[in-house]
Amino acid sequence: MNAPYSKIFLAIQERILTQVTAIKSIDLNIGQLKFHVRPPISFPGVLIDFDRFKFDDWGQNMQKGEGTVQITLVYAPFDESSDQAPDAIKQAALEFYETEWALNQALHGWNPDTNQSGYLSRRANATNDLRPDLRIRVLTYALEFEDYSTQDTETTAAATPAFTYTKAS
Repeated sequence: MNAPYSKIFLAIQERILTQVTAIKSIDLNIGQLKFHVRPPISFPGVLIDFDRFKFDDWGQNMQKGEGTVQITLVYAPFDESSDQAPDAIKQAALEFYETEWALNQALHGWNPDTNQSGYLSRRANATNDLRPDLRIRVLTYALEFEDYSTQDTETTAAATPAFTYTKAS
């Protein structure tokens, strides 16, 4: 794998698998939640996507990319959290917040170690109401990386001046 997104995706996937034991499945976000059928992920699950990357030229075809990584946490329907619910039920209902917190502890300030990327930095989190049958939270992290893949490899040799010496008479 050479593409920065591929490397970063795999590193984040591994990080979540090893650091957040509550997560049952992790996949690339390719619109699984847009259909009205049960998404092909286990709950709680995470979908990962790269969004709104902008690129600045550094010269010699090198670029710096800056954008966001979206970590979508998906839970199956949750229990009741009202003040009338027994404590055990309320704790189960609020478990997705604990998982979200654990995800942030694993990712914020962490470097995917691709030798080209920076550190993930949490920028936002929000509830997504796309599917009323699921609890969906989107955690957004800023990330930058350097792309040298199209760097000019040709070097221009310095011109060697050619002098002709003529003896004055």
